[in-house]
Amino acid sequence: MQRWIMGTMTGVILMCSAVTAQAISVGWMDQSTHSGMCPKHDAAVVILSKDPYCAVHHLSGDPCQARWHTYWFRTAQYNQFLEQCRMQHWPEHKS
Repeated sequence: MQRWIMGTMTGVILMCSAVTAQAISVGWMDQSTHSGMCPKHDAAVVILSKDPYCAVHHLSGDPCQARWHTYWFRTAQYNQFLEQCRMQHWPEHKS
């Protein structure tokens, strides 16, 4: 019983993380990257692996692969943009 509860909780956490990551990546990536304005919080966005991403969006096969690849590519680009933002602020965080 405890193993089932832990498995269920883990699944729920992964699904919530996937939905949150997707919302962040779509909204903030487009606005920040196109405007060139660094966001206040410039921590990298976690890129979900294909299986959790496709499970949340109820995808499989080729549609899963295509959408996940687009998501991965856009998120990787956004993370590069955030890295540039962090480098601009780096002397402020230096200890």
